Amino acid sequence: MDLSAGAGSRLPRAVTACAAVAVVALFYAAKVGLFKGLHYTFDLFSFVQMSRGWLRGHALLHENGYGNHGQVHNYYTILVFGPLSQLWGAYGLFLGHMLLLLGAAVALIRAAPVGSPAAAADIGSVFAMLLGPVSFWLLDDFTYGWHVELLYLPLGILFAIAREHRSPWALLWGAAIVLSKENGAVLLFSLLALESLRPLIAGEPGIARRLSRVTGLCLGLFALGMLFLRWKNYPVPHMWGQERVRSAFENLSFLRNVPHQAAALAQLRGALLLLLPPALFGAALAVRSRIGWRQVGLALALWVFAMAPLVIVGSVESLAYASLPPQFVWHGLSWPPRFVSLWTAAAVALFQLARLPAAGSRLRNLGLPVLGAAGAIAAMMTTLHIVRDYEPLYRIGQAGNWRAEGASRYAGVDIDAIWCLARRLPEDTKIAVPRWLYGAFHRQEIVFLERTSPGGQRPDLTFERDPSAPKGFRLVGEAPPGPDDWRACLR
Repeated sequence: MDLSAGAGSRLPRAVTACAAVAVVALFYAAKVGLFKGLHYTFDLFSFVQMSRGWLRGHALLHENGYGNHGQVHNYYTILVFGPLSQLWGAYGLFLGHMLLLLGAAVALIRAAPVGSPAAAADIGSVFAMLLGPVSFWLLDDFTYGWHVELLYLPLGILFAIAREHRSPWALLWGAAIVLSKENGAVLLFSLLALESLRPLIAGEPGIARRLSRVTGLCLGLFALGMLFLRWKNYPVPHMWGQERVRSAFENLSFLRNVPHQAAALAQLRGALLLLLPPALFGAALAVRSRIGWRQVGLALALWVFAMAPLVIVGSVESLAYASLPPQFVWHGLSWPPRFVSLWTAAAVALFQLARLPAAGSRLRNLGLPVLGAAGAIAAMMTTLHIVRDYEPLYRIGQAGNWRAEGASRYAGVDIDAIWCLARRLPEDTKIAVPRWLYGAFHRQEIVFLERTSPGGQRPDLTFERDPSAPKGFRLVGEAPPGPDDWRACLR
């Protein structure tokens, strides 16, 4: 049967797309379950506030902990999610992320003609790289809940596909990457550099000239982003933002100490181990295309060239946490918002390898990508456990048991009363609660007492534990007027 004609060409894609929808729905349900189980703190809620603040009369990138977060990072892509987070709070942020991830998955499924060698590899990448165990771990982002850098994965795939098809959409996706954070220009460099993979293997001339142009462009974009960040801190610098930059470079001196050297090596080793599964997938594609050893060496050299800036920038960022070696490792290269850049570059490298000419039978051309993807998925379960002590299936089980998970956060506190308050309090209520209760009040204006900046918001209501109270706690202060009697939740 000719799978490239008529309805037959649409059926495999339709089935695969339905499977992708099912996985994304599972991801979303699990994320919501973990959220309702009160597993997340701090950064997720800062991003919710930054995304919707401009719709609530605040300055761009305002949040109630560090104030003007635009002086700390160039998080401008998050503003697009504002309408969703204004309507549904954190759920809207998750929904926007899932729609983008699904869009990238469907675009990758449709990127190559049905029946072509690239099509099988692309489908393998959908379920191994975009919707596999590591992708779920990135989405989970325990314990912080969410970072805008997690959008790099779907944006990177959409950018690579648009570039392959010479679509003007590449400009939009590239801009979204650069405007997500100041290190987005570094990721853009890696993605553009990896476009030279196929010409390099094919022995085409002009690779050095092409790479030099890419390097110049992205260095310029990175410098502009850093200068813009610097300008936003003039004449009054952001205290916390400047302190982080200064401490990152001052902490370089810690690397003279043996414990910190061990921590630096541990995070690098962890990141490389997490990249082993896509390396196995890439090896299967190389065998499919019968790439010679010299070509393999050239491809690996380009891979190192493209990845090195991501490793360097990620390592410098993690130095802000280097005062304690365990924190240095936890927030290092294998931390989800740092590792996602490396994973995105790996996914785009597989996209490029998938388009190399196949050199075998139809069974070989189909079987090796399938085997490579399946092996990569199995390897991910092991590497995640080794590097981050993470079990995706266990986390999904916790998501399904969200009621008990949430109730266990604070012994003696009535969690149902907490959710009742969250439903009844006006959305403009400024409320201060312990960090493990942030999830309940994502639609209100949470005031992060642990991250209060000078002159920052002061809460209308403050949570205080009180064993003698009917619900095990009380709220001190007064909420803004609203249609519902929130005090009934405390009786």
